Amino acid sequence: MAKPSWMSFRFFIPFLVVTLLVVGVACGEAATTAPEATSPPAATEAPTQAPDPTDAPETPDSGEDTATPVPTPEVTEAPEPTAPPAPEGPYGHLRVAFGDIGSYQAHPCTTGSPAVQFITMTSFEGLVSNDVNGEYIPQIAEDWSIASDNTTWTFNLRQGVQFHDGLGELTVDDVMYSIEEMCEGSATGIDLYTRPYFLDPGIMSAPDPYTLMTDTVEPRFDMLLWLSSPGVNGLWIVNKAQTEGLVSSVGVQSASPQLAGTGPWAFEDSQTGEFWRFSAVEDHYRKTPYFAELTLLEIPHQAARVANFQVGRLDTFGATPDQVPLLAQTPGTKFMSQAAASQSGLRLYGQYYNQIAAGEEPLPAYNPDDLPWVSRSADITSDEWERARKVREALSISIDRQKIIDVLLNGEGAPLTMWGWMEPDARRAAGASNASPSDWVWEYDVERAKQLLAEAGYPDGFDILLNPVDRGAPGATEACEAIADMWADIGLNVRIENQPYSVLRGQFGDYTWEGATCHDSGPYREPAGFYSFLWWPWIGWSGGLEHPYLHRGDWTNGFEGKVEELNVIFDAQERFDASVDIGQWVWDNVLDIGLYYQNNVYPLGPAVDSWADKLSRSDTRNVHAFEWAPHRR
Repeated sequence: MAKPSWMSFRFFIPFLVVTLLVVGVACGEAATTAPEATSPPAATEAPTQAPDPTDAPETPDSGEDTATPVPTPEVTEAPEPTAPPAPEGPYGHLRVAFGDIGSYQAHPCTTGSPAVQFITMTSFEGLVSNDVNGEYIPQIAEDWSIASDNTTWTFNLRQGVQFHDGLGELTVDDVMYSIEEMCEGSATGIDLYTRPYFLDPGIMSAPDPYTLMTDTVEPRFDMLLWLSSPGVNGLWIVNKAQTEGLVSSVGVQSASPQLAGTGPWAFEDSQTGEFWRFSAVEDHYRKTPYFAELTLLEIPHQAARVANFQVGRLDTFGATPDQVPLLAQTPGTKFMSQAAASQSGLRLYGQYYNQIAAGEEPLPAYNPDDLPWVSRSADITSDEWERARKVREALSISIDRQKIIDVLLNGEGAPLTMWGWMEPDARRAAGASNASPSDWVWEYDVERAKQLLAEAGYPDGFDILLNPVDRGAPGATEACEAIADMWADIGLNVRIENQPYSVLRGQFGDYTWEGATCHDSGPYREPAGFYSFLWWPWIGWSGGLEHPYLHRGDWTNGFEGKVEELNVIFDAQERFDASVDIGQWVWDNVLDIGLYYQNNVYPLGPAVDSWADKLSRSDTRNVHAFEWAPHRR
């Protein structure tokens, strides 16, 4: 029997579901209901329009020139209708939906992704952020500098920053405490956050209550990258006194959701799997929100998000580009977009070669018996390596990236070479010196993919587990499901397993996930920023690959590898050239498979207007910067 086209039944269903959900919502049954909001004052009635002079009564035609003229009424210009005056201070309720927000928590030792992405765009802040152009801008740190040794950093904190709940002013003690609480084995991963600040206890110092000094011991060009919020990589600051008190009385797990931040939104309430609710912080030092209330809603299915928006129960969400024409039919809808907002790569887990290269016990997910893309040898010249490389190449070239972009992303994207190379790929057409090499192109070729599988010993394909995990980028799960059908065309038996990222991430961290995922991320200023953590061992998270060429060693003996050499280069062009060298090795061995990068499109309901010029590039997978969302006038 012929296999159904991936373009047909599977992708007809979401549109059918949208239609059914809209009907159900209209009957009060299907849509998720946000917590009740305080309504803004009702608009006053606009002035009545003056009569049109062309509507004056006509003079009867008597056939004589002496007809008595009918006086034309004098027309008074009607005043332009004006919107009612806005209330003083924040008002109204902004409702935003996401696929997965996780449980609300904030302790540095318990908070992982995706929760960290959302607390750093609402109730908590880091030291620095990115503006709409990707330039570093102040948040809690007013300014910063690095000494000539390229290791000593000084951060001058903004004075007067207040914690919520009347807990007083933020000082350097709170910053140092928040860093130190990034504990071993935490959900965040100790390295991602503590590495930029100190390698040994005592490296941080505080000359005064508003100055943080830290020595990275070895030069780290990526210091500011790991401080930027919002996003999974951003530091966030908790109140030391409150945290210590709550932890001692109720324990860290119960304390975590009670902690106060300094962001423009104060946490009010949450229900795991349903919503997080916040209130505006008036007179916030950065920006007092325009809206009085903010609710983040967890609605896993895109069709349900569309339905809620269409009946007015949502103000915005990340739309899949193919749904834009449908959403445009909803009265009062406007659109806000962010170019090159996310990039998606295919992660093939189990490629953990450090241990076998050292003759040590392999990690749990290293399973070449059942994972054909995993080599039995770390030697890239071995026959075992070449067989696994051919499998990886077959998996990549059997993906029709352009069809995904044209059909599922409505043309709002472009093919991606490798994860982390979105910006250089975009610069390639302009011929920039810091662009990706022109020969890094995945040529879609089903027949060659089949041939490669046969040469590798899999003429009839093999079983593979695929998780199209929702990480926030619109359309990502649908694109990943399309890949499953494309792999079926080369004989693979693909088993799709849908788990939320908040669950899946733990399996990445303990090296037990044996399958493939489609993983989207925000932009990075350059590939080196991505490489500095992507394949770093022992960070509490894994991208599926570790190899001695990239990273090896431990905290006791130090790290070595090409990425370590990259991290100490401060000259931008020299660092990019070194990134290309590493990228070429990764490309030749098909160790990273890029899919596409895309523009994000956000429908805006009648109550809200665009704030595109305020969208940070710290982490652009999800709509954010809600304090800048203005009322529609």
